Amino acid sequence: MVLETTTLKILVDLLKPDRGLAGIHGRGVVSERVKALRHVAYIPENPILPQNLTVKEFLEFIAVLRGIDASEAKDLRYLDLFRLAEEKKSLISTLSRV
Repeated sequence: MVLETTTLKILVDLLKPDRGLAGIHGRGVVSERVKALRHVAYIPENPILPQNLTVKEFLEFIAVLRGIDASEAKDLRYLDLFRLAEEKKSLISTLSRV
């Protein structure tokens, strides 16, 4: 499914909607921001990322930024969820963006 850039930016809280409602899994991205954003990830075309982190470290870093408990962030199921278990020790700078 292809979404317009503005829609994506609203859904990941980079832009505020000027009218209407936007939500993810029944959670309003404005009214229930943290709960809604737990269901989505967004990486821009040219992300500015700490290139010296491994895939595992990066997922833990992002989880903590999103308010996910540090012990839960270390849970390896996220590596499986994103099909990255084999790459967990690779630097994120070595991964394809596709």
